[in-house]
Amino acid sequence: MGSLEANRFILNMYLQDWEGTLPKILSPLKMDLEGLPPMLIQVGSHEVLLSDAVRLAQRSRAAGINVDLEIWEGMWSVFQSMAYMLPEGEEAIT
Repeated sequence: MGSLEANRFILNMYLQDWEGTLPKILSPLKMDLEGLPPMLIQVGSHEVLLSDAVRLAQRSRAAGINVDLEIWEGMWSVFQSMAYMLPEGEEAIT
């Protein structure tokens, strides 16, 4: 979320002095998922990363992880953060 500049800042803070190819751990779609605990994935149907959320659920299940994937109709990225004024956000958190 945010601007390209903000994303680069966050990435730099996370990686610090890392040089070379970005590690696979930066993407759950590329990392080894075995051994992770059960997952709850909530995603809006209008989320830009909807297909990534579905792929994460599929990859996690293939790795033997118990996954609940909830696709919230008409919702967008991080809709839960609007719980103070959005009934769906409050319901998702609950």
